[in-house]
Amino acid sequence: MASVTQAGPCVRSNQMDFDDEVTFASKQYLYDYARKPAAQKKPFHLTVSLTHPHDPYTISQEYWDR
Repeated sequence: MASVTQAGPCVRSNQMDFDDEVTFASKQYLYDYARKPAAQKKPFHLTVSLTHPHDPYTISQEYWDR
């Protein structure tokens, strides 16, 4: 339970940085795909795997205050 009882706000964490990078790369892929000519588009499946909401349960102060 330590990961729950010690949950709280933080400035940055490795998990937050990872999630930001994965989200950016996923959005970039979608933007690039949308710009392709119709003849080059093929069906695809995009899975985005984020580390949150897994422990450690930390989040930026902005969301913690909500």
